[in-house]
Amino acid sequence: MKNRLRPDIFLNTIYELDTALLKDLKINSIIVDIDNTLVSWNTKEPDDKVYELVRKLGAEGFNICILSNGTRKRVE
Repeated sequence: MKNRLRPDIFLNTIYELDTALLKDLKINSIIVDIDNTLVSWNTKEPDDKVYELVRKLGAEGFNICILSNGTRKRVE
């Protein structure tokens, strides 16, 4: 199980994500962190670009899980 949670792809930014490649690799789920993945750690609110990315991934059929060790308020 431990190896199943290891990243398959490393990127400089989430916006480099190639969804066609993910589909070719039969990857249908994406786990992301909030801080330093979707937004910088000191950003209080995600911008429209983040919301659009999450909507786009969902529309393309990907399951998206957002994990964080941030506070409940931050995650909400």
